[in-house]
Formats: sequence, structure tokens, C-alpha cells
Amino acid sequence: MKLSTLVIRSMRKNMKHYYLYFFALIFSAALYFSFVTLQHNEAVVKLTHSSMKGEAGFKVGSILLVIIVFFFVFYANQLFLKRRSKEIGLYQMIGIPKPTISYMLTIENMVLWIGATAIGILVGFFFSRFFALIFLKVINTKREVTLDFSTAALFQTILVFALLLAIVLLQTMWVV
Repeated sequence: MKLSTLVIRSMRKNMKHYYLYFFALIFSAALYFSFVTLQHNEAVVKLTHSSMKGEAGFKVGSILLVIIVFFFVFYANQLFLKRRSKEIGLYQMIGIPKPTISYMLTIENMVLWIGATAIGILVGFFFSRFFALIFLKVINTKREVTLDFSTAALFQTILVFALLLAIVLLQTMWVV
């Protein structure tokens, strides 16, 4: 049996285990992308550019959000691996080497992460205007907010989630 066939069968069989993990990734990506898009929104940048506190607040908020997302995703991956521990043990019992099992889980994780990050960015894009409206309402400003797609926010989100993926893959390899 080819490795790709085994990965596809495993993904189909474990679909019920993926829901929590997949939605945790989508939620995290959407939240992070919305916040970073808000940080790069023209109306918000004009308001915070005049205030050093606002600009610093967004930078600190972005770092805090990365830390929160990291622990959220780390915990979700831990739960995901715990649910699949019997399957991983079974693979080892039938003679599949640990590096091959790690490679299988890496492929599965990459497919999940790419899909979840893409969906999360789309969801985050649509919610970014909502968050911008809330932000402008909180600071009591009457400005028009447009729905702009920020490529800087896109690249920042992809970079953060690629780094998180690398950390999660290291965690997965360590568990196996």
C-alpha cells in the first residue's frame, strides 16, 4: 500500500477527530487576520498614527494574540494527538517506522493547516470590517470604513501560521 493511500484513508477515517482541530485553526486564522487587517486599515492607521499609544497598542495586541493563538492551537493539537494515540500505536505495532508515521501525520497536518488558514483568511476578511466598525465605535469616531484587502496582513498571517505549523509539526514528531 502506498503512503498517499494510507494518508487518504486515515484522513477519511478520522474526519470526526478533525472537526475540533480544523475549526480551532479556522477560528484562530480568522481572528488573527481580522486583527492584523484592522491594524493595516487606512481609517484606523490615520487615527492611531497621531497617537503613539494606539500604534504601540496594536503591536502589543498582535504579539499577545500570537501567544494566545499559539497556546490554543498547541492544546488543540495535543488533544488531536491524544485521540489518535491508539492509531499511532497500531501503526507502530504493524511495523511502520516512526519516521514514516511522522511523515504521514505531517502530510495530514499540512493539508489541514493550508485549508484552515485559507478559509480562516476568507472569514477574517469578511469580519475585519465588522471589527473595524466596533473599534471606531469604541473610540467614538465617525469615519467611513471600507472593506479593503491588506496584502501586508495576508503575508503576516501566512508567516505566523507557517511558524505555528512548524512548531506543531515538531510537537507531533516528538509525540510519535
